[in-house]
Amino acid sequence: MSKKKWLLAIWGILIIFMFGAFISGCNSQPAATFGYIETGFGPNEHDMEKYALLFPHHYDSFMKNAEMDDYHSKYGGSIHDDHLEKYPYMRTLFAGMPFSLEYNEDRGHVYSMTDLVEIKRVTSLPGGRQQMGSCLTCKTVEAFDLQVEMGLDYYSTPLNELIPDIKHGFSCSVCHDPQSMKLRVAQQPFIDAMARIGEDVTKATQQELRTYVCAQCHVEYYFNPARQGEVTFPWDKGFTPGDMEQYYNEIAGPLYGFNQDWIHPMTGTPLLKAQHPEFEMYQGSIHQINGISCADCHMPYVKQGNQKISSHWMTSPLKHMEQSCTVCHRQNVEELRDYVYSKQDKTFEMLKKAGSYNEQAINTIAKAIELGASDEALKEARDLHRQAQWRWDYVAAENSMGFHNNPLALSTLSESIELAHQATMAAARAGNFHDIPELKPYGDYVYERLEQSGWSRDKGRSYAPSHMTWH
Repeated sequence: MSKKKWLLAIWGILIIFMFGAFISGCNSQPAATFGYIETGFGPNEHDMEKYALLFPHHYDSFMKNAEMDDYHSKYGGSIHDDHLEKYPYMRTLFAGMPFSLEYNEDRGHVYSMTDLVEIKRVTSLPGGRQQMGSCLTCKTVEAFDLQVEMGLDYYSTPLNELIPDIKHGFSCSVCHDPQSMKLRVAQQPFIDAMARIGEDVTKATQQELRTYVCAQCHVEYYFNPARQGEVTFPWDKGFTPGDMEQYYNEIAGPLYGFNQDWIHPMTGTPLLKAQHPEFEMYQGSIHQINGISCADCHMPYVKQGNQKISSHWMTSPLKHMEQSCTVCHRQNVEELRDYVYSKQDKTFEMLKKAGSYNEQAINTIAKAIELGASDEALKEARDLHRQAQWRWDYVAAENSMGFHNNPLALSTLSESIELAHQATMAAARAGNFHDIPELKPYGDYVYERLEQSGWSRDKGRSYAPSHMTWH
């Protein structure tokens, strides 16, 4: 072989070796990311400190969930802001139920138990009433164990009797098998709901699990009175607000005796309270259709030293757009951010209109009652009020300001506005009057956002992490 060929051969070998070393370095990561490992833990290990020894980078990123700020977020954030102060009409819409006592912006997952035991919806119920054990279901990983150990008695046990024995809030074992670190679904209400619609979660793909582990909690649910308050997901008819409304009317009511979350004291309307239907809103969206999981956007892959990990800082993609958005989208970050805000701005405008029109419907029904309208005459108005407020709340309680599925959010709010208007007219007819109560003004928080398109990245507040204890 000539000298020239020998040199080319040597250079070729060196290039292959260097390329292999480069790829190895870039992808060096714990086995749990690519495959599975034997942790040596028992099947019910929930101690975060033990997981931190094996997965320090994942643990460090998870503890960023303790941060409290609203930078990069025009409508959300992780600061304990008071929704009732920001949106005054909510006091009217939620009158007579626990959300009228205290309703705050969600903080990070590390505060799940702390926020549960401190909120007035638990500590200050009228008449000394107590919340049920059902409320623990998405606040502590130990709920998985209690569901197995206690059966249905877990749900009906008073919350205050269970809390003293709870040692762990959110943990790695919410989403991972403690022994192998495989993604797994352990929330029985989710498993049951999926089975009822023909989905066996044990056969889910890895990419499906990257959504399912979130859908164990980020969903709509109710406490089933026929099963001791068992947490139940209303998906038998589908995931849209109309589908779930049909479930409540045709299944939950007739079969299980669940007709409402509460009866509104001003109108006598049996109302439904939406929880946080992120999973439901996401169904049929452009991202869901294209196979994007929750984790792809909210827990993107990041570099930690020479390791590539899935970030466990479960936060808005607006805070790490280079990792979460530009992996697929080729526009620059500023253009993408403006696109997100444009979608959220329109949703926010519609949401506030829907809330205001629902408040007007409530005040109109209340006026009809004062003027002596009968229950029979008010039936139409109450039925329309129930439909209207449910649709408003489906979007209001969902935590993306419509971005998870903007077409569904906007169409749902359009329906809410129209139904609320119809409820107002029906109530006026029932009370035989024409001077309908006026729409009330929004609060300062709403006007500030309605008047400004986009949002500055540098605009926001930040606070030091708070305590995470609950005993």
